[in-house]
Amino acid sequence: MPLHHNTSRQKNQNTLLHWDGSPPVRHTNSGGTMAKRFLCGLVLGMAAIAPGVSAGVMMVAFGLYREILQALGELMRFRRIRQNLVFLLPLGLGALVSLPLLGLGLETLMERHPSYTLYAFAGLVLGGLPQLWRVIKSARPRPFHGLLGLLAFGAVFLLSRVGGSVLQLDAGFLSMVFCGLILALGTIVPGISSSFLLIYFGVYPAVIHGISHLVLQTVLPLALGFVLGAAILIRVVDRLLERRPAASYAIILGFSLGSMAAVLSPVSWAQMPVTVLCLLLGLALGYGLSRLPQGTE
Repeated sequence: MPLHHNTSRQKNQNTLLHWDGSPPVRHTNSGGTMAKRFLCGLVLGMAAIAPGVSAGVMMVAFGLYREILQALGELMRFRRIRQNLVFLLPLGLGALVSLPLLGLGLETLMERHPSYTLYAFAGLVLGGLPQLWRVIKSARPRPFHGLLGLLAFGAVFLLSRVGGSVLQLDAGFLSMVFCGLILALGTIVPGISSSFLLIYFGVYPAVIHGISHLVLQTVLPLALGFVLGAAILIRVVDRLLERRPAASYAIILGFSLGSMAAVLSPVSWAQMPVTVLCLLLGLALGYGLSRLPQGTE
């Protein structure tokens, strides 16, 4: 009996590794697949610093979240090093390109057209939600898991309504290491917006300026904090996804929708046409990226 139970559990875990419920596969380094991951990396880089947006949510939307966690976890254990580096390299290059280069453009867009920019990111999230819903259904959720999702939605939404900065940090080395930990939190845990937390601690302008202009005194401690935070969170989140898949994905969905609802505000009738266009463009891009073939090894 125990053997049968373990076999069933292992089968259930494997089906969750891929979005359509099929056995887990690895990406190839074909041109189309690498191009997809590079484009996703560009968006992930922007999402890491865009107010109200979670890079983890973007990974979920693109159908890459579990595979990225798995690849990073294996690298930390020195397993399948070459295959995982080939898989992660386009994503990392895309993020490295977008952080300094597109960060400047994003900073300008958020200053001049914040609503249009945030609605475009909301479209990206919505475009990938069908993939997440397939995963949730494969985990056989129960009403209790729906309650967890609602609680996660409410927690993120209420947190976003807390005004002001709870603590004013300086831009020193230790503060930037702490900010790197926050960036890791928003990247690894879907729905947690790093930018929200950075704004609360009063260091968001210093962080985005340092990244956009490649200020080493800011970038290096940020990178150190990010690596330390990711090393801890990857193990925790991956274990939760394996042992409590239905609850974990329900919370992820709640975080994702709560984060999106928190940053969207009503727009005037004059802004409505452009806002809808931005939302639809983001929706099409998010859905298209999540549906691109991923290939197998």
